Amino acid sequence: MKPSPTACPATPASVTTPTSRARPRPHSTTSTPLCTLALATLALPERGDKRRALIATTVLLASSPSQAQTALAHVLSFSLGAGPLTWLLSVIREHLPPGPLETALHEQLVVLCSSDMLSVRAGTAEIVTRAGHQPPSPPATPAHPTLARAIASATSRTESRP
Repeated sequence: MKPSPTACPATPASVTTPTSRARPRPHSTTSTPLCTLALATLALPERGDKRRALIATTVLLASSPSQAQTALAHVLSFSLGAGPLTWLLSVIREHLPPGPLETALHEQLVVLCSSDMLSVRAGTAEIVTRAGHQPPSPPATPAHPTLARAIASATSRTESRP
């Protein structure tokens, strides 16, 4: 028997060949862990790894938004620093499809809204707002010691005048 030109016997049903009709691939339990792995490379020190993670974020948000949002919730909990977090939030802001946020991502973004990094707070607040939620107010922070001394000195001088 001659093999069919449209399918290969070793090809799983979820994979299509060039001449066969496209079939949706079923979601597997490895989708979210693989998304997380691809996005977690942002934590690696090499620039190339960071670039690939940002590209992976863009692709995953376009192709598998639900799994990407779940993976992003996990990756955003890492201590990445202001630069990588700001870059990642910028990609999320630009490429997150419209609609509601996954619960885990929304919760992590709310946590980041109270970050001590201004760029992270601003980026997360914008994403949360675009998703139709009210971001929490940023926490009050103490004044820098030099500023506190200058204010105390200025107020003591004005109070000591008759």
